[in-house]
Amino acid sequence: MRDGIGIDRFTGGVASSSEEGKESAGANFRNMVLQGYIFQNEISIHNFELWQLGLLAYVFRDLEKELIPLGSGKSKGFGRVKGTVNTVELTYYKDNQNQLKGISELCDKGEVETYNLISIPIEPAINLVPLSVSEWDSYRRRFSFETNPNNDIAKSPFWGACAKVWNQAVKEGKFKTIPELKGDGGKWLKLDI
Repeated sequence: MRDGIGIDRFTGGVASSSEEGKESAGANFRNMVLQGYIFQNEISIHNFELWQLGLLAYVFRDLEKELIPLGSGKSKGFGRVKGTVNTVELTYYKDNQNQLKGISELCDKGEVETYNLISIPIEPAINLVPLSVSEWDSYRRRFSFETNPNNDIAKSPFWGACAKVWNQAVKEGKFKTIPELKGDGGKWLKLDI
């Protein structure tokens, strides 16, 4: 349990509560807070582009550094979460020569133009090792790997390569709706790898 006290937004002092004209002792309250709990989550992305994985690299980096609070009471210091990415699993329904590719690299030029996909291949290519053969492998290929044994997103070759694609897409102005990202020279977009 954590004790708190209400603040009057107009005066900046302690808020007082009144009941039919009677002043009470103040606006004391208590919060029940959970600490030290571990929870797991799964993120599923379909038909991804490589720049989207690059943007996720920044989100995961910030979660790893405990920069993204979750839930209510964030202004009171609640919701502090440390996130780690343990495993990445990729499934391709089209031949990709065991390399990390986004949907724009798997589509033909006409589809890329029709759907305004952003095609920036990863340089150098990241080779993936397929999982063991299953009955589904006749039309799909599955890959699974741990991102980094130390759970350090910034040092992961996978996430670092994806982040470079995101940086390049921003630098080349591929996003028509977010030109303000270049306003500070893109300093906050750099993933230190």
